[in-house]
Amino acid sequence: MPKLSFLAIKLLAISFVTTLYFSLGFLSAKVLDFFLKDFDEKAESKKPTWQVFLEIIMRLCGLGILIYIARNLVERVPFPLNGLAGFDYLRLKELHSEFIFTIPLFIFHENFVSKLKSLYNRLQK
Repeated sequence: MPKLSFLAIKLLAISFVTTLYFSLGFLSAKVLDFFLKDFDEKAESKKPTWQVFLEIIMRLCGLGILIYIARNLVERVPFPLNGLAGFDYLRLKELHSEFIFTIPLFIFHENFVSKLKSLYNRLQK
């Protein structure tokens, strides 16, 4: 059975990784919204459906690359308690929990969400 100190350090590491991923996801969404022009419903409605779909696919490819970069960044951020009580930070499974990054990224990236809603509404007709 693992020592209590090992478990405490592991819980702190999980909290550390979760905070890093969530913060990076939130900041990435806000930076993307800042640099991308505001969503224009009128301009979007003039585009053919295939073009809107292609733009969403291209954006998803870019977001996939961003997720890869975020995962590599989080893995390289040193954990202050690494090595204590035999804890190895790089063996922590939560280091590969990119979904914690993607949740705020997709929730707060308003430009992308608006584009998805527009396509969804268009396909519902």
